[in-house]
Amino acid sequence: MELLVCVKQVPDDSVAVTLDANGAKVAEITPVVNAFDTYALEMAARFQEANGGSVTVLSVGGEEVVPSLRSCLAVGADHASRLSGTAPSDCGGIAY
Repeated sequence: MELLVCVKQVPDDSVAVTLDANGAKVAEITPVVNAFDTYALEMAARFQEANGGSVTVLSVGGEEVVPSLRSCLAVGADHASRLSGTAPSDCGGIAY
């Protein structure tokens, strides 16, 4: 069975955000895979172990999503795909 897990990058919520006097953030926040998507990937990997098949992760974005896709491959995905182009950045536009 082929399993597809869609993942999205979000700002890392474990980083404390601090602002300077002008209101600009002081530290750079590294984007990570959404925690719910990571959980979905884990469940897909467990299902794959029990029933066979392969797990593919899919993300929409530019080169900035490649590290997240690599981490998904390290967690248990067999394949990773990145959709890029002039897709809109809102969820409805991407789904369409």
